[in-house]
Amino acid sequence: MDSVVKDFFVSYTSVDKAWATWIAYILEADGYTVTIQEWDFRPGSNFAVEMDKALKQCPRMIAVLSPAYLQAQFPTPEWTAVFASDPEGAKNALVPVMVEECRPTGLLSQVVHIRIQGKDEDTARKMVLEGVRRERNKPTTPPPFPGPSATSAPPPTASVPFPAAAPAAGRVAAGRLRWQTPGPPITVSWHRDLDPMHAGQGRQGAAVVEVHLVFSGEDARVQVSELSDLKDQLPDHGRRTGIFTRLEALEAHSDATLARATGGSWDNAKGLAVTLSGQRSTWAPLPRGSLGSVIDVEHLSGQVDEAPWKSPGLLGESPHLVGLSLSVG
Repeated sequence: MDSVVKDFFVSYTSVDKAWATWIAYILEADGYTVTIQEWDFRPGSNFAVEMDKALKQCPRMIAVLSPAYLQAQFPTPEWTAVFASDPEGAKNALVPVMVEECRPTGLLSQVVHIRIQGKDEDTARKMVLEGVRRERNKPTTPPPFPGPSATSAPPPTASVPFPAAAPAAGRVAAGRLRWQTPGPPITVSWHRDLDPMHAGQGRQGAAVVEVHLVFSGEDARVQVSELSDLKDQLPDHGRRTGIFTRLEALEAHSDATLARATGGSWDNAKGLAVTLSGQRSTWAPLPRGSLGSVIDVEHLSGQVDEAPWKSPGLLGESPHLVGLSLSVG
């Protein structure tokens, strides 16, 4: 007797040869060893001898179930021999794979089948490979809750905050952004502090509106290396959000305390800045004869609160305490 032992013998009829070879191929691709007539019973060999050898070599059998398989004569002795070696199914010796709807009767009907009829290729492959495993088929992820969803349940009478872990240094958890009027001990760096080269050099008599987002706490602080990165991003951000025009010349600067981009013209006091404390600021002159001008606070604050400081991997999410302050002068 041949001493080579393989994992599976594939039993099928000629009608289902395509299914049988597909099953054999995906099993061997997954690391199993297989004996199948189409590949292993070579011309000149004795069919009965090869069949006897295959049943002795392979402790498990794949039975490719279809109406043709149930009506054929030769498959019956094959699967009954394997069934007799494991009548209680403790070794999972007989694994029927149904490729076409049929109704097994007698002993074969008592064996749990893998039903791949009507399935697409990926689903069928997964079902076969999972079905032949002897291990418990517990999923790696929890199944969906079968009861009513949380959205359909009545709201709780009291809200209890989830005890989330504290955010890592330099990153602030999302969902904590709120507006409030700044007051002591919050310190604001004004236009004259952020852009001393241009402060006071705008058009004579022009009023400058400043918008600042300021913070309390240390979790909004910015790294010096991040300020350097921001210097290269602020001009593009300013043009994209309309703080600067597409064509005007800009100056970008960063040091150990801030990063800023400003309008390069002496009479064009526009700017965008981020400080080491995390403050975000923008400023721009009001039109001449501005007594009747309207300051769109929402638009200005939106320009300050957008990217690039929300860029993933740069400054993380928006900080948890934000103050809006306007100064015209």
